[in-house]
Amino acid sequence: MLLSVLLIALDQTILAPALPVIASKFSALDNIAWIASAYFLTQSAVMLLYGQALTVFDRKWSYITAIALFEIGSLLCAVAPSVDVLILGRAVAGCGAGGIFVAVLSIIAEIAPIERRPALMGSFGGVFGLSSVIGPLLGGAFTDHVSWRWCFYINLVSTPTCF
Repeated sequence: MLLSVLLIALDQTILAPALPVIASKFSALDNIAWIASAYFLTQSAVMLLYGQALTVFDRKWSYITAIALFEIGSLLCAVAPSVDVLILGRAVAGCGAGGIFVAVLSIIAEIAPIERRPALMGSFGGVFGLSSVIGPLLGGAFTDHVSWRWCFYINLVSTPTCF
């Protein structure tokens, strides 16, 4: 579960060095803020919805659905032919990321004994700290040496390790 949290945390930070290249590729300097904001807005918007869904539906399938949404959004971003499709993909990935975030916290609270929860929650926070260091480095490396699209392909390549 922490690997899926690492992916959503990386997705928040990996794009920063790639944004200037993406804006020049699509000649969309005026839309650059939406590329990052679409992810955060939808992530924040769906957290409460997923919280309620986790009380009604099976947590495992809600978690898997959130991962599927995140991956669909990442695929849309990776193959985006225009900035509008990229923004749409970021919004879809944000919906999945919000679900993953809430589902992981809910599953940890359900399955972990109370004496182990602080260590697991600390690990959860540590993953975000790690991604704030690794994300921009990976994003810069992908943008300089391969392609900015690999900032999104990495989510597709890494997903099998989450299961």
